Amino acid sequence: MLCVVAWSASGVRHGLWHNTRPDQYYNDDYNFDTGIDNFWHNFNKRMDNFDNDMDNIATGLRQQTRADVVGDQYWVSIEMPGFNTEDILVKSKKGLLVVEAVHQGDGQPLNQYQHISDLPDFVDEHGSWSYKYGILRVVYPLKRRAPTDVTI
Repeated sequence: MLCVVAWSASGVRHGLWHNTRPDQYYNDDYNFDTGIDNFWHNFNKRMDNFDNDMDNIATGLRQQTRADVVGDQYWVSIEMPGFNTEDILVKSKKGLLVVEAVHQGDGQPLNQYQHISDLPDFVDEHGSWSYKYGILRVVYPLKRRAPTDVTI
């Protein structure tokens, strides 16, 4: 909702309304203070709704990534549905894992994905990967045993 009220030199009140009923805020018995209060009340309500919508979108976009030491291997699992194996490029270099994927099917929108994360220093960066049921699994051998206790 947008409300702009202006007064002309002759003292006549003019209003410009967008997405609301003008009579809701502007009539012969118009009370300026009530109109402003209503405006801010509705503005705050819409901003709260917008904030909630953004939180819901962010929740839906959060990627599910999990990293675990399994025996003498380091596993990284990333949920990234909507790709084919040939769409995915996995690189490991200088302690970084880089995953890139691009897919566009017939009549479908472009689907792109990029993930960059640090690898622990106890991981050998020469690993292998597989993609099945929308989950990418990257497996690295360990250079040395992963620390089990960390003292802070």
